[in-house]
Amino acid sequence: MEKGAQTAATIRTTTALTIFNAGNKENVLPGRAEATVNFRLLPGETEDSVIARVRSVIADDGVRVTPLPGNTNPPPVTSTAGPDYQAVNRTIREIFPDAMVVPGLMIAATDSRNYLDVTDSIFRFSPVRATAEDLNRFHGTNERLSVANYADMIRFYRRLVQNTAGPQ
Repeated sequence: MEKGAQTAATIRTTTALTIFNAGNKENVLPGRAEATVNFRLLPGETEDSVIARVRSVIADDGVRVTPLPGNTNPPPVTSTAGPDYQAVNRTIREIFPDAMVVPGLMIAATDSRNYLDVTDSIFRFSPVRATAEDLNRFHGTNERLSVANYADMIRFYRRLVQNTAGPQ
């Protein structure tokens, strides 16, 4: 899994240099450089543990490491033993009958961190059948979902509401 670009992110914290600013002329060394690095934290990691690791790897007191405001630690992992997971499991099987349902890691950042004070059952899940071609477009040029995937998402969420709304 570590050798695959899509699966490596499911077993470790990822690091992506997303913004880099330095220099303004091709024959002059910059006096200052600044970089923004995006980390997607594996559950169990914290902002503090990642910053400590970065400082250890850089090992240069002249380099400042400053977290951006609004960063959050990964939400806790929700149990698969409760009725909430069972409702998601059931809905997946109803909408995607050929899918094998197993817990996994959602590597994308989600809004789930905004619901930590509301519920203990937070599932980071997207009901999309992503092909290798789709994965290459995520956060890239021509990012999109197919019409069929969009329709499946609507069917999934409609059915999930029905499955969790109580007796009908």
